Amino acid sequence: MGKKKMALVLVGLIAVIVLVGGVKARTEEKPFSSLTVNDISEVTFSVNYYGTVGVLNEYEIKELVSILRKIVTYNQNNSHNLYEGGQDLTFNITKTDGTKINIMGHISTIVIDGKGYETKGKSLEALHKLGSSLEWDRDR
Repeated sequence: MGKKKMALVLVGLIAVIVLVGGVKARTEEKPFSSLTVNDISEVTFSVNYYGTVGVLNEYEIKELVSILRKIVTYNQNNSHNLYEGGQDLTFNITKTDGTKINIMGHISTIVIDGKGYETKGKSLEALHKLGSSLEWDRDR
């Protein structure tokens, strides 16, 4: 095989590796896209910074589901294990079939049943706003 042909094959292989790596790194998921209000029997929440704990009412559950359905995750990332401090917001969802889901909003990472994922853009902003409003309502 000539040097030119070998160089072209090598460039092609490198391009394929870069493209496959780029596609893998950008794989996005919406883990709660099929979640509905009817799937949920109860949601409790806690805000560890202030120690606020409560149970969501029907309206708050609708709002939570609307927010969760829009969250986009990518790249598993357990950096939340390294960070201490700040406001951790946790929702414990009990579904009507008895299964439980634990969700923690942590800076730009969402932790679902103990596994952290990076989130796209401002995905968690609405979740934190909900948590802050729940905290404010319960502390009055």
